[in-house]
Amino acid sequence: MSRPRKYAGDAKQRCASATRAWQRANPDKVRAAKRAYYERNADKVRAAKRAYYERNADKVRAAKRAWQRANPDKARAANRAWQRANPDKARAATRAYRKRILRLAKLAIAAGLQ
Repeated sequence: MSRPRKYAGDAKQRCASATRAWQRANPDKVRAAKRAYYERNADKVRAAKRAYYERNADKVRAAKRAWQRANPDKARAANRAWQRANPDKARAATRAYRKRILRLAKLAIAAGLQ
């Protein structure tokens, strides 16, 4: 015969609704615990994030676009901040974009002449 579960004894045996209620009542403690976990296990969290992004690339891309459309000012500010922090990468990206556009324009002109 199995022995009865203790409610307060083992954290694993606590019922989910009580845990949720405690989390709702203590959002600061939950946030602090999450942050501490993420700092302690940075490599694990980074690997899990990368794996999720690889598995759900289209979903992540769609969510990013939706956020950018909903928050154009924040998206523009974030873009500018990244460009200021990474001037070499920003310059290279701009150069690649202009080169691609120029090539497409030349192809369009060539197609129009034929």
